[in-house]
Amino acid sequence: MLDTARQRVGFNGTIQEDLNQAPLFARPQITVGLSGRLALTLAGVPPVRTFGVTARLFAAGLGWTIRDGERWAVTGRAHGQVGSVTATITCPSDVLASEPGSPGNPRGCEARSSDVTSLDYLSVELDVARRLARLPRLTPRGSIGLTFVDGAFQTNALTFGVLDRTRLEARGITYFATLGVDWTLTHRLGLAVDALYAPLRIRRPSDPSPSIDGLLTLRGLVTYRVR
Repeated sequence: MLDTARQRVGFNGTIQEDLNQAPLFARPQITVGLSGRLALTLAGVPPVRTFGVTARLFAAGLGWTIRDGERWAVTGRAHGQVGSVTATITCPSDVLASEPGSPGNPRGCEARSSDVTSLDYLSVELDVARRLARLPRLTPRGSIGLTFVDGAFQTNALTFGVLDRTRLEARGITYFATLGVDWTLTHRLGLAVDALYAPLRIRRPSDPSPSIDGLLTLRGLVTYRVR
């Protein structure tokens, strides 16, 4: 969850956005082994409204097993995502009770907004796993990588009697690292948990020099092998 300061991220960082709406979401995915050491992964989030958020996301990835030894496994992976998320970010319901232009409604919202955030990216990463002789069901792993982000935020809000269609775009490269563990429950069923950290460079009007505002994400994955 983001604190008040971290929710002031766009449009000169002067007004707080409602970014704490979806604490979690599920993303079904399927991985198919190809010839040799390649594996194709497809994933998507169906357009079902959850926590007031509607996501339309599709992702695909291609993994290459570089090494698969008795103790160490090394995998290279390239993956990307296209799609968008629609939510009430700039004009949430709680500000509509206040007069437009007042401290409780500084943007002048007159109706709930329907803002769209594009979440397109392309990543490459290197994943290393270590099999433990004493704990054969647990496999610690970690990865490092970089992501090219091509994002956009499209405002769709009625403010002061005018439809606000301001657009904010962001493009650039960010780095990330993950640490996690795979837990083999049965021959077919498994569980994976990891934490991802990405250092993000942020510049706010109160401090013109860039600062590092890290993003920490916890992820869980339940897997089932068909054969």
